[in-house]
Amino acid sequence: MICAHCRTQNPTGSRYCFNCGRDVSKAAPEPVLPKHDGLQEKPIDSGNDMFTDCWACAGKHLGKMGGARVSWLRAHLHPPFHEHLSFRLDNQLFFIRIVDTDNRLSIPGTVEGLLSAANRCEGHACIMPMRRISGSWRPSLPGWGLEDAISHCLVDPPRLVTSRLIEMTDWELHDFASQAVRNQIKDDGKTVITWQSDSLTEPSLWFSDKDGPAWVIVRAGRYPSIPSLPSLGLEGELENLSRLEAPGYFASVGVACMETVDKGNKLYRGAPLVVRFTGLEPIQNPGDVGRNADSPTQKPIPSIPKERGVGRGHSHHMSSRAFLYGLNREQSLTALWKLLFNPFLQEKLGFERTLHWCEDLVETVTVRNKAEFSTLYKEMAELATPLLLGAPKLSMANPPWSMISLDLRLGMIPWITPGIFDSSLFMMLSTGKAVEKHFGDILPIAFVTSGGPGNSPDTAIRVCAPNGPARASAEHWLMRAYLWRREEGMHASVEDEEGRTFSKHRYTDRNGQEQHVFFDTTNSLGREEEDFLEFLNER
Repeated sequence: MICAHCRTQNPTGSRYCFNCGRDVSKAAPEPVLPKHDGLQEKPIDSGNDMFTDCWACAGKHLGKMGGARVSWLRAHLHPPFHEHLSFRLDNQLFFIRIVDTDNRLSIPGTVEGLLSAANRCEGHACIMPMRRISGSWRPSLPGWGLEDAISHCLVDPPRLVTSRLIEMTDWELHDFASQAVRNQIKDDGKTVITWQSDSLTEPSLWFSDKDGPAWVIVRAGRYPSIPSLPSLGLEGELENLSRLEAPGYFASVGVACMETVDKGNKLYRGAPLVVRFTGLEPIQNPGDVGRNADSPTQKPIPSIPKERGVGRGHSHHMSSRAFLYGLNREQSLTALWKLLFNPFLQEKLGFERTLHWCEDLVETVTVRNKAEFSTLYKEMAELATPLLLGAPKLSMANPPWSMISLDLRLGMIPWITPGIFDSSLFMMLSTGKAVEKHFGDILPIAFVTSGGPGNSPDTAIRVCAPNGPARASAEHWLMRAYLWRREEGMHASVEDEEGRTFSKHRYTDRNGQEQHVFFDTTNSLGREEEDFLEFLNER
């Protein structure tokens, strides 16, 4: 369905637009987001007092539901707005976007930002619909008032808590370190102007003192690792920051857990942590950071080994490093190429052209040049996206060709998932694995090779993935995106009279009717790796 406000194509049955965050189930006015810029970023102003009231009521309700168990991560209205509220409940993280069921409020941020924030720290992305009744704001849903941002099923946070020890993600560690630095700045009598918890965006925070505003780059390390500025590869960002008429500082924060410091120093959610932070280090000449101390010139980037690429004897070069878990380098490149270019795009954009482009993309990952990676991706997106606009709308009847998922919960589609796909792909290519480790190290990629809509064995959807967890998870990625389920029912493996096997999911639709979705596992169940390699070898 197409959003009437921003013209974004959304999955069938979506309630909220993935781009602008507005309710797409009914007409609504164009959203007006609060303006903010650079050093003038402040809490949301009085012109949006109604949203502030709504936000405060939502926070009070969540605090009342969780009591002392709720540990707030975001409980302020400083931009940027990835989420409006976020909290930890024992070993689970929840990211909340507030919406007005009557569409009378200007809501800052987007659903895209919410999904991005939740995805990178393995949290739960939730929507909290609020309604103004008799002059006060109240949740329109029962219980905690939350629904899953993708499936729209009710979310009861305590039921998602487990006894499993979950290691803190890099995002959580950075957020924790940033909080420690802010507290120290305040203790020193300075005023924190604004901050953000995205370690990929610089600077981390701004503060002011008697000399005026200043910016700070914060980096956290898991003890005994202590970050140093020259090792971060931020020369480009520092060059840009040096143009600001304000001094800059670097904050290196080491974090340890006293309960595990002698056992590998695993940092678990909710565990007591200690911080090593010796104060802000002035960045005297940002443009010189990363240069050789014994030489006035910057160290050259090491040369990259080159070898022949995959397929049909073409001569374009690529890095010799295998970059996807469980695959050699030729299989890795083929998997990336097929992931990004379905048969339609291969035909329209050309085999050689797209494969060479994938090789260039890999090399930017090899030298960890995320800016160049994003530039290459956006250049090809400008060619691929217009071609896909004329293709049939994605749905269970016409499922996407390929997907990835770092957390094994939220599937992302090349060229379609707005805003976050390129950064998620960069992360996957950098490590070759999913960030979710419940199943160990696995490659989180899946292809839909046939079938749809899956409402019977004859229309069963066939998923091809390099391992069992990714194949099974991909079934849920599709259902969360393209099925409106009031309730998720039982799941079982079944076999028909002809010996074909299926993964059968039962659910209750929006009308209260029981329905089923079938996934064909005849050629993949128990032999996912072999099935995937056969798929890669197909031309």
